[in-house]
Amino acid sequence: MIPEGLVETLQCGQRVRSVLPGGGLVQIDRALPFLCLHRQRPDLSDSGTEKLITGESSFLIANGEKRLHKQLQGLIGSIINVLQPQFGAFLLLEVWSEEWIDNDLETPVSNQAPGFKIIAPQLPILTSTVRTLESALRSCRVQRKRAEVTVEFRSKGFFPPGLNPIWTKRAFQSIDVQYIGLMVRPLFRDRGVDGGVCDIFPTILRGLRRGMSRAIRRGVFEFTRQTVHRPPHFQALGPRSVTKSVFEVDRRLSGVCENFEYLLQVTPVNSHDAWLHFKRSGFEKEPRFNYKPLPFDSGSLKRKLYQAPLEQVEDPVLVEIFREKQDELDRMITSMGDCGTKRFLPGSLQIFGGVEPYLRKLADEILFGTPLRTRDKGRSTILVEKQIIEEINKEIQHYQKAYPSFKAGVEVCADIPPGLMISRGDVLIGQHSRIPSKRLYALLSHEIGVHLATHFNGFSQPLKLLGHGLAGYEELQEGLAVFAEYMVGGLNRQRLRVLAARVVAVDSLIQGASFVETFRTLTRNFGFPQRVGFLIAMRVYRGGGLTKDAIYLRGFKRVLDYVAGGGDLETLWIGKIALEHLSIIKELKWRAVLHNPIIIPRYLIKATADEKTLPVKQCKNIIDLVE
Repeated sequence: MIPEGLVETLQCGQRVRSVLPGGGLVQIDRALPFLCLHRQRPDLSDSGTEKLITGESSFLIANGEKRLHKQLQGLIGSIINVLQPQFGAFLLLEVWSEEWIDNDLETPVSNQAPGFKIIAPQLPILTSTVRTLESALRSCRVQRKRAEVTVEFRSKGFFPPGLNPIWTKRAFQSIDVQYIGLMVRPLFRDRGVDGGVCDIFPTILRGLRRGMSRAIRRGVFEFTRQTVHRPPHFQALGPRSVTKSVFEVDRRLSGVCENFEYLLQVTPVNSHDAWLHFKRSGFEKEPRFNYKPLPFDSGSLKRKLYQAPLEQVEDPVLVEIFREKQDELDRMITSMGDCGTKRFLPGSLQIFGGVEPYLRKLADEILFGTPLRTRDKGRSTILVEKQIIEEINKEIQHYQKAYPSFKAGVEVCADIPPGLMISRGDVLIGQHSRIPSKRLYALLSHEIGVHLATHFNGFSQPLKLLGHGLAGYEELQEGLAVFAEYMVGGLNRQRLRVLAARVVAVDSLIQGASFVETFRTLTRNFGFPQRVGFLIAMRVYRGGGLTKDAIYLRGFKRVLDYVAGGGDLETLWIGKIALEHLSIIKELKWRAVLHNPIIIPRYLIKATADEKTLPVKQCKNIIDLVE
C-alpha cells in the first residue's frame, strides 16, 4: 500500500499526493506533526465522511477492510517514521461518523444540532489539546444550531467500532505518537432506507467541513506546543498548495466575468438626450432610457458558468468563495436580461440589497444636518476632457513606478454619463465631462487609488477572481473609494449629501415612487439642483431600478467602523473583496496561498494614515469628519 517514492518525497519536504488501493488517498502538503485519518468501513454506508478531512494539509483516507489492515499500518508507520523525528512528537487524528440510533430516527435531521464526541487515551499530555479541540468544536454552527460536544478519556477502546486498532496504546507511546478519535454526527447525509444508499446534503456538509477545519487546526496548533514546530497562527497549519481543480474553477469563473461589464450594460446610453427631453417636459414626463443590447446568450453563458467543476475542489474555504461567486454571476446574468423590465428591481435587491432603517436614518441626518450649499473658498478651475486625461495619465504613471504592470488605458466614451468609470482595468471618461480641479484628485484617488489598484492587486494573486471581484465586493469597493476621498481631503459635506441623497432615492424607489416623484423629493425637499437631482434619480432608476447606489454610504460607514475598531487597511487592498471575506483572506494569507498587496496608495503611508485615521477613531458623527 505504500506508494512508490513516498518516503523519499517526504524526506525531501515535498508534497505527497497518491491514490491508494481500494479507493483511498494520501495527501501531505508539507512536513507537519499531524495526520488526519479516515477509514472507510466495508460494512457501513459512510458516504461524505471522508470529505470532512480533505481540506486539511495532511490527511489519509483508506479502505478499512481487515485484509488491508497490515498494509495501512505500514503506510502510517512509514509516514510517522519520517515526520515524528523532525518534530519530537506526532498526532494521529482519526475521524469517523457515528451510527444512527433509534432515538435519532424519530427526530428529523433538520431539527438536530451538529454533534461530536472526542475520544482519547487517558494521558495528561493530551489534555490541553483535547480541551482546545472541544472548545473550538463547540463554536461550530450548522443550520443555526450550535454543536453539542462530549469528551471521553478511555484506557482502551478509543478506535472506531467495527475496525481494528491502528496500534496498541503501548505501541503509540513507544514512538511518541498521540492518538485522538473524533466521532461526528452525520447530519450531512440522509439515514437511507434498509441500508440503501444515503443522499448527501451538500450545504450541511460544506458548513460542517468549514467549522471542523477551524477546530482541527486549533487543536493541532495547541498540540504543536509539545513539538519543535512553532506555526505563527493556527491557520498557518492549512494547506499551502493549490490543486489543479482550483485553478480550473478560477479560470472558468473568471472567463464568465470577462463576458460582460454589468454597470455598463445597465447604464443608459442616452443619458444626455434623456435629460434634455425631461427638461423640455417641465420635469413632468418620465424619461425613457436606452441600453446596449446583450453581447451574449444568457443560456449559453450560464452553461459555461456551471461547467466550473466546484465538486472537485477539496478546500472548504475556496469552495465557499467560488460558490458565492457562481451564485452572484447567475443572478447578474439574469438581471441583465431583465434590464428595462419590472423584473429588474427584484434582481437588483438580491444582488445589492436595499436600504436598512439605520442607513435611511443616517442619510436623513446628513441631509437635514448639512447646509444646502456652501461657497468655495476661492475659485476652482474647471477641467475639460484633455486636461482630465493628462491628470489621469500622471496618476497612472505614479503607480507604474511601483508596479510596471499597472497599464491602464484612458478612453472618452459617448455612451456613459459625464464623470469617470473603471472598466476592465481601463479608465472611461463620459463625453462632455467637466470636473473642478479641487475635485479631481479625490476622484482619481477614488477611481484609480481604489478601483484600479485593487483590480491590479487582485490579478497579481494566484486566484484571478480577486481581480474580477468576489461576491458582494462592490460595497467595500465603494466604501473604500469614498474613504479614499476623505483621506486625501476631498470629501466635503456637499459630496456627503449626494451619497445620502442616493440612499433616499433608492429607498424611494423601493417604496414604489416614480422617477418624477423621486426627482421632486431630491430637488424640492432637499434642495438639489435639477441637473444633479436628475443624475441621482437616473442612476437609481436605470435598468428598472438599481439599488447599488445605497452601498456608497453603507460601505463608507462600515469602513469607518472597521478603522475605528483598529482594522488593518492595507489588507482591504489585496483585491476586490467584501468585508465578510476578511477571515478567509487572512486564512489564505497565513497559508501562503495569497500574498500582501503589491500596490498601496500613497495616502496609506503610515504617518499620513495615522494622522487621517485618528479623527475616525475619536469621532462618532460622520458629518463632523468632513469639512
